[in-house]
Amino acid sequence: MNTARYFTPDEVNELIPQLEELVDRILMWKHRAEELAAKLGHSNGDPKRAPAATQLAEEGILDSQVKFLVDSINQGIGELLKVGGVMKDVDQGLVDFPASLAGREVWLCWRKGEKAVRYWHGLEEGVTGRKPLPRTWPKQTAH
Repeated sequence: MNTARYFTPDEVNELIPQLEELVDRILMWKHRAEELAAKLGHSNGDPKRAPAATQLAEEGILDSQVKFLVDSINQGIGELLKVGGVMKDVDQGLVDFPASLAGREVWLCWRKGEKAVRYWHGLEEGVTGRKPLPRTWPKQTAH
């Protein structure tokens, strides 16, 4: 992981309102981009027929909108990185934060909709390896 900062559950919990907003926006942009991309795929229609100029213009607009939304998603993920989180799964709204538990580097694992971070997992484990937080967590935030 090699991070300059470890988070405690309390520190992640303070970020949850910001995380919820960011993840909501990322999901909205992703769903809209998928809708437009599907529309773009369907607009190609019959390959034997040459598309009309208006159809080409519409496809160009749809393509530009999809690219804009993808850029927005990447910027949102960049905002998560700035606060210290790593987007692990956009569809599930999973965001991990580097932490240290008993001298071991781990991830604090938060999922959209959770009111507090309640799980952690090892560096090589994913969401299926989530374990409940221990009753007490070390107070350190740097290593």
